[in-house]
Amino acid sequence: MVVYQFFKTWKSYLWAIIFLAALFSYVFEPLFVLSNMFQLDYWTHTYSFIGFCLLSILSRWIVLKILSMSKQN
Repeated sequence: MVVYQFFKTWKSYLWAIIFLAALFSYVFEPLFVLSNMFQLDYWTHTYSFIGFCLLSILSRWIVLKILSMSKQN
């Protein structure tokens, strides 16, 4: 949500999402795995990276769609 508030254009939003998805997938997830708080079964950090990116893009698209519908009414 903070990324959505600070990055207004799609280009800046996508760069921020890519950075944060990489941070969460390749830094925080391995730390959770090392501390036995998270277990990867049939899953990789790359899948998480793709999932974080797609979920963030979908979330922004939905929010923008709802906002445009509310402005029309």
